[in-house]
Amino acid sequence: MTRNLLVVFTLCGLLLACQGRQEGVVAGAVYNVELATALQQYQESFNKKRATLTLASGATAQTCDEYLRLMATTVLKEDVNNQLAKGEYLLCEALAIIGDKKLSAGRQGATFGQTLAARLDVRSFPSSLFQMLDEQKYSLNQLDAKAIKTDNTAVISETEEWRYRIELVATLDVNNNGKADWLLWLADEAKT
Repeated sequence: MTRNLLVVFTLCGLLLACQGRQEGVVAGAVYNVELATALQQYQESFNKKRATLTLASGATAQTCDEYLRLMATTVLKEDVNNQLAKGEYLLCEALAIIGDKKLSAGRQGATFGQTLAARLDVRSFPSSLFQMLDEQKYSLNQLDAKAIKTDNTAVISETEEWRYRIELVATLDVNNNGKADWLLWLADEAKT
């Protein structure tokens, strides 16, 4: 049985080292096609019925609105069905973070995947790699550069047993400090 763990997170200050200095207004960009489509159909995407999630309180969610409202006061019930269904709600969290901000299409030929592999401190969030990290080894390149593959917006570290993927889905100034923050999606999954 494949066990998928999907996590969405923003790095409002963590990835500033990955960015160069920027002056003036920060324009946002979206790099993920699924997210770009959802943003174009924001209300429809936000209200779309999704797989049912059960929360620790016993309440259930089937839409982004229900999910976000309930997650503000409780946590997901830990079970296999929730872990499988949770991936559908990554989009909800991204939509909530971006809101009604207008984002342009991300530039083609970007090298964000290489930047993620080399500069993202993987110790800064929970993942299956935590046991392998220390002061000298904290980026994916430092763990096993041979197992790393990058594309314009993602880095993938893959072994025979595990697949670990981090994708830049959007950039925008989330915390209004005049600097672009990176919205990332993480897939951390066993192959068996």
